[in-house]
Amino acid sequence: MPTLSFLLRLKRISLALLFYFLVQFDPLIAYALDNDKEDRARVVAPRNDRFYRPGTVRNYVNLGGEYESDEDSRQRILLLGHFYRSSKLINEIDFLRQTDSSETIKNNWTTKSKLYDFQLSTKAVLFDTANYAVLYHRTRYDSKSTYYYDMMSAVGIGRMFFNDLLELDLAVGYSDVKNYGNRFSFIPSLRAEFELNRKLRFIARGYMYLSELADDYQIRIRLQYMLDRKVYLQLTHDYDKRTYQDKKHRPINENHRRITLGIRYDI
Repeated sequence: MPTLSFLLRLKRISLALLFYFLVQFDPLIAYALDNDKEDRARVVAPRNDRFYRPGTVRNYVNLGGEYESDEDSRQRILLLGHFYRSSKLINEIDFLRQTDSSETIKNNWTTKSKLYDFQLSTKAVLFDTANYAVLYHRTRYDSKSTYYYDMMSAVGIGRMFFNDLLELDLAVGYSDVKNYGNRFSFIPSLRAEFELNRKLRFIARGYMYLSELADDYQIRIRLQYMLDRKVYLQLTHDYDKRTYQDKKHRPINENHRRITLGIRYDI
């Protein structure tokens, strides 16, 4: 009869195989009008934070600014944000104001861009269950840009499995960009972290962004091997893929892979 330790190891191996098959999934070809993959990744990134154990809370506000200039251009940035994280709620608010200016003639500066960027992300446990809700909204407004405003919202639901070792969620997104139109998207994501044995830990993060414009997915798998109580050997595999059609309806497949080996020391 299988022992408890054997069943636990079998469960962990099954989770690792699940991530492997998800990497092999090939999304449907779609039309692409934009190329900003970072914007799509922003929708999922806040979900990667895990809830704290009961009794632990992190709560802070940040304020900052940047100034950059060269011979004929200037950039000013104001940053304001708030972050809260507990065992039931993760909430983050970010605001950015960016002004870009250029010198058209000597000592005559013209404002080229005046961007306002607001972002809200929430991940909240639903009552006393293993289910959680995810919410994301971002609005960008620039009266001097070609798009004028850009709004993206997403709402979804997820569930934690195996005592929070695995998280799976699905969100439905809606984007509206003036002069470029609107579209819906489906955004599943997953996170996992568990021990394969006493010294080896498996960590994975992944998402898919499926829309009528382009299909993207990204997965990061990391293996951590404990060399000492505070020293870990890390092997990380990042894989990105984007599938779409260009303006001439030719299928385009973009793939990016990166493998990193390093050592981490916990202070």
